[in-house]
Amino acid sequence: MAGYVSNRFDNNPKAKDLALRINRLGSWLSKSPWKKVSGKWVESINNGLGLKKIINQKLEPLKTNIPQSDIDRYAKGLKLLYATGKYDRQEIIDTYESLKTKKLVYVGGEWHFVNKLNTNWSDITDLIVELVIRMGDLDRVSAEKNLKQYLYNIRGEISSYLDTHFNDTNEYLGFVNNTQVNSGGGEEAEDIIEGFLEENGFTIEYRGGNGDFIDMIYGADIIVRHPEHDIKTIQVKENTPNWDYNVDWVGIGNGIKIYDNKTKEDITDSLRDSSEDDMVESFIKSGKI
Repeated sequence: MAGYVSNRFDNNPKAKDLALRINRLGSWLSKSPWKKVSGKWVESINNGLGLKKIINQKLEPLKTNIPQSDIDRYAKGLKLLYATGKYDRQEIIDTYESLKTKKLVYVGGEWHFVNKLNTNWSDITDLIVELVIRMGDLDRVSAEKNLKQYLYNIRGEISSYLDTHFNDTNEYLGFVNNTQVNSGGGEEAEDIIEGFLEENGFTIEYRGGNGDFIDMIYGADIIVRHPEHDIKTIQVKENTPNWDYNVDWVGIGNGIKIYDNKTKEDITDSLRDSSEDDMVESFIKSGKI
């Protein structure tokens, strides 16, 4: 995830400094403090602070069922995934059925970026610092030398603190600055990769968007079809490949690179449509150019 980019506290140097310090704690902020070790659940500061669960609870009143139009779109993506032959039929069916009971936050019928608040540690940082300010504790918390230990020590009270100082659940909708910026960069990277593929004979069969379940569950931002390469699933990143997804290829928007996810090899040049070059070469050999 990209670094802290919010301008929420630009006019408050002490709050900004605290935000930068908290943001360095990264994904620890959202992860659960509980971890299974040797068959037993163990709570440890090394595991996490547990804000993902707390934020999910706070957002629950705002959530509604996924619109049927979105479920129908996901169904198309699931059919394409099944056509690759890499997924069990029952798995695809179970995923489709599970979508009917899932709930997310929609505002004006549109998926809202607050759905990512539970895992975006930079937006979580904004929420924590704003909470500290509303509690009147900015000076005291800023003076803490070990913020990780401090936050872990008060983890049991964070939920009630939020209830006290965030009376309107809709206030959580405003903590999306970092997610919006990061998502914008991701969309631009997808545009670039999509354009490259279309220019080279690929048909874009499916492309998700913010909150897309095909991406979240299977890691596929784009699904393409090609006469030679058949159906391929692609995860797209701005700058650095992530090999953790079960997809065929990984695309990088900055510089236009496509890698084979299994071999980690750069296959960009092999995907270029050579028909135009072949045509020019044939004209040269014929003496017409």
